[in-house]
Amino acid sequence: MDFSVSEKMQTILGMMKEFVQKELIPLEAETLNKSFSEILPALEEKRKMVKQMELWSPLMPKEYGGMELPLTESALVFEALGGTPFGLFVFGCQAPDAGNIEIIHQYGTEEQKEKWLRPLINGEIRSCFSMTEVDLPGSNPVMMDTTAEKDGDDLVPLWAARRVVQLDNSEESVACRRWLYDRCRVTCIHHSEFEEFKII
Repeated sequence: MDFSVSEKMQTILGMMKEFVQKELIPLEAETLNKSFSEILPALEEKRKMVKQMELWSPLMPKEYGGMELPLTESALVFEALGGTPFGLFVFGCQAPDAGNIEIIHQYGTEEQKEKWLRPLINGEIRSCFSMTEVDLPGSNPVMMDTTAEKDGDDLVPLWAARRVVQLDNSEESVACRRWLYDRCRVTCIHHSEFEEFKII
């Protein structure tokens, strides 16, 4: 396997590294004692700059406005952007959105892709990931108590007793809590680091 870096990729990485050094690292000191929602306007301006430079969403398909880089080049991108906590977010390849985008792209219906995939890739919405169960290791999705049963064409989740998910105070997290509440009839005990959801 050839691991050499193409000239084009070297140029892309150079542009990303320069952007991180000149535009993102200086933001770190300014935002040290601010919440994510307070620094979001500045980050959104940086995201617009990245889109104008055509460096947006390096992992995502070109048909949706991404760069569609292969895995080896994606690894180099993550290395270049990992020099700041803002790198992945500003370039549109942050978790959990990147993984959720891949799942929707591969397995979603056309309706789901239009409703969720395009806005996720464009950075217009955020997604949420909730997997951890209190009594089991959330790092291993094979070891989960939650199951689902078929009801006609639908799968109905049979929720385990409790969930713990990591959320912040952003609009996206508030929307995620509302969605969980609406869909799962859960109550939320708000905490800045972790939130506990109990099934009613």
